[in-house]
Amino acid sequence: MRQIREALRLHLQVGLTYSEVARALKLSKSAVGKYVSLARAAGVDWAVAQTLTDVELQGRLYRPPVPRASDQLAPDFAVIHQELKRPGVTLMLLWEEYARGNAQAYKYTSFCIKYRAWAQRCPRRSKFEPPCRLNIEPGVEADFERVGCG
Repeated sequence: MRQIREALRLHLQVGLTYSEVARALKLSKSAVGKYVSLARAAGVDWAVAQTLTDVELQGRLYRPPVPRASDQLAPDFAVIHQELKRPGVTLMLLWEEYARGNAQAYKYTSFCIKYRAWAQRCPRRSKFEPPCRLNIEPGVEADFERVGCG
């Protein structure tokens, strides 16, 4: 935070260029430009920056992101997940059903990205999972089954 305050002072009060401020503070020009543009967007000049504490200055420059409001109709991913288990059913077919006659539907790419994100969050249960797991340290124990000529 100290470098941000010093970059603002050198540029706004002293009148140094981005390059000169960057050289003085051992920062990149783009970092100095970012700090100054954040201050301009927040309406913070040097007089205001002097009166703010470090926490207040950081709160003014780096505001929390605003969640986007989505007008799109989200599909039921649990149903989609079940339908994908049927033979011959693809995400493209399910998206076409979902999008048909729905003006607020996601585009295919967004649909796939959101489905995959949903699928990674849900627990996976495979019918091929082994019923138990052997906890054997490698190199300590070995279990061999002899098969072949004998």
